[in-house]
Amino acid sequence: MIKIGVLIDESPAKDYLNQIFGNNPFQISCLFHSGPDQNMFSEFIAEVPQTKSFETLLKKSDALFFLEGAPPNPDNIVKALKSFKHIFLSLPPKISEREFRDIVKLADEANVLVWTGNPLLFSPAFFSCKQEILNPVHIEIKRKEIPHFRLNKDITGKLISDIEFILAIINGHPRKIHATGVHVEGNQFNMINSHIEFDNGKSAGITYNMLHKENFHKARIYQYEKYISIDFSEGRSNVYKLQEPLNIKNSLEEANLSYNSPMRFTANYDSFQNEIMAFHNSLVELSIPGVMFEESFLARTMAEEILGKILIPFNHNISRS
Repeated sequence: MIKIGVLIDESPAKDYLNQIFGNNPFQISCLFHSGPDQNMFSEFIAEVPQTKSFETLLKKSDALFFLEGAPPNPDNIVKALKSFKHIFLSLPPKISEREFRDIVKLADEANVLVWTGNPLLFSPAFFSCKQEILNPVHIEIKRKEIPHFRLNKDITGKLISDIEFILAIINGHPRKIHATGVHVEGNQFNMINSHIEFDNGKSAGITYNMLHKENFHKARIYQYEKYISIDFSEGRSNVYKLQEPLNIKNSLEEANLSYNSPMRFTANYDSFQNEIMAFHNSLVELSIPGVMFEESFLARTMAEEILGKILIPFNHNISRS
């Protein structure tokens, strides 16, 4: 049985914790946390041994779950890799290009897996139509939420998650990124519109609108003879067959209006549980699950570029007001 050590801080991903401390084929060997508040983890801490030493956690574990509310400390990642430990990161770390290359090199030399979690790739909506996604040419992702848009780790995390999802499907490297943003008052953004062109000729669009009284998170994946509509909020998907194959003469806008009756797919999966089990199975079967560390780092870089393109004119307007 694989022994997994868990790292948490003041704001861990509670959904992950609920799944990890359930009935699983792996064993939680030890728990290490940097947060000062012991009480907020009492329901979980009582079940496993605790340690105040990261080195002790390494000795007792075959793999590590970094379940932190903030990006994990890259020094701990390096220590784990030097100890030949597989790593699951609930959030991608904010690191430099040099630190990224060092981590990739260490992981390769130690022959261990470094994986960043992304529940979108293990959501009921995606699982239910995954077999229909063969050779997409364009992906659109849209979010609408109530007005609370802030340029902090929350919106950065959402962008990273959506871009990771796109990279896992498009399988290309970004060639050009366009991005614009709209703000209504103060230092608060309310909209983001980004278009990404890839070196393999494919493309993707990401649109966030935070001026609604509703919340939804949806994606459309366009292929030559059909497109797949995914509703992450509702956990369902639809597959539409196009009456005419998608090509230069038959634009994406025309394709939206050209479909037969939808084929609906539904599935009952728990995103976090499937994600955790995929990581476990990859260690047992030596397979590769959803988002590898390289894709996660690229997604963070792209998200920061999108926000950077928006911030330049935004800060200029603020300084003039």
